[in-house]
Amino acid sequence: MKSKSIPFLLLLSFLSISYSLDVKDEKENLSELMEWTVKNGIKMPNIEIRNEKDFGRGIFATKDIQEGETVLYIPNQVVIDPRTAIDSIKDRFISLGSSPSDLNNLKSLSITNIMALFLIQQTELESSKWKPYIDALPTQFDTTIYWNEEELQELDGSLIKEFTEDKKESVKNNYADLLKVVQKIKEATKITLDEYKWAVSVIWSRTFSVTIEGHSVGALIPIADMFNNEDPDQIKIKEVGEGDGMKMVADQDLH
Repeated sequence: MKSKSIPFLLLLSFLSISYSLDVKDEKENLSELMEWTVKNGIKMPNIEIRNEKDFGRGIFATKDIQEGETVLYIPNQVVIDPRTAIDSIKDRFISLGSSPSDLNNLKSLSITNIMALFLIQQTELESSKWKPYIDALPTQFDTTIYWNEEELQELDGSLIKEFTEDKKESVKNNYADLLKVVQKIKEATKITLDEYKWAVSVIWSRTFSVTIEGHSVGALIPIADMFNNEDPDQIKIKEVGEGDGMKMVADQDLH
């Protein structure tokens, strides 16, 4: 099938998000997240994360920001790219009793499934290095891939229905591919379709394209994925030296 470009507003509609934390949990979660950023060397010189009643959780400027100014610095050690994800997946399986030879099947996983499996594993791991970040991710996505057939009928004749049907079929097939691999690994826990839908929704809505060893790959960049600016060209991601980290820089004055 020939690929089609998806209008931005359509993509926004498809990737709408909702949080299901109560007020107390939001405050506690945000406090833990902020402690985690400090511990891991994330720097936010002129921005802060806040929970706003009418807006939800997001990043807000604490002062006027000038063009070229760094608004966020993220060390590579907390960036989640496919290499980080696969290493973590292997370590997790081995800690559960799998042998290194059991893990050879992981080589056949797609990048999306590597990232999805990583996220699912991390939600179950209390000792996860990324726990405060994982806990801060949306717990629900109000996307049309969760709609039943009756609800989808309301979209008859629309591009979003066609897009949704393609996505639902893709999710179903990729989930089956993941299960084929994971079921061959000893000590692997069962992965549900709902868990998989959640993981790929995180990936679709929050992945950045970054360059690693000369190759462009998708990566989850904690805190950077919380920017809600309407114009994505206002903020640019730049790498800061090999093996160091990444920074988000204002591409224009922000007031």
